[in-house]
Amino acid sequence: MDQAFLGFILPVASIVPVTVFDLKYRIIPDWLTLPLLTAGLAFSCAPQGITPYLALAGVFCGGGTLWAIEWIGRHVTGKEGMGGGDIKYMAALGAFIGPIPALALLFIASITALLFSAGRACRTRQFLGATLPFGPFLCAGLICTLVLMKKGIF
Repeated sequence: MDQAFLGFILPVASIVPVTVFDLKYRIIPDWLTLPLLTAGLAFSCAPQGITPYLALAGVFCGGGTLWAIEWIGRHVTGKEGMGGGDIKYMAALGAFIGPIPALALLFIASITALLFSAGRACRTRQFLGATLPFGPFLCAGLICTLVLMKKGIF
């Protein structure tokens, strides 16, 4: 078995509970995100993991980017744009995959969410004000990013 694959077992195992919780309750609980973040940082110390520097950079690129988007959105619209669970989950994923794949994951998740929202808006004629849980799109982005990493693109 590929030793680097072992580092992706926990993020992949998080896909179902994150998706279910975010779709059903519109929350990604800390009991899912914080242990995952801790495990990602710990795994970076293992020989087959990414370096601790890259893990921390992944945390800040992934979680920091979403935090900045939420902060700007909150100050422009006066409403919460993204939940803290999404930010912490993305930070945790960044700890496992590193900064460049984390940014790719965010791009894939954002494009997927945009396309889904556009399709939903055309179907329901509800263009503004509809909220969307972002966790399932982060999970889809994780799958795509892991495939791209396995192919050697990152």
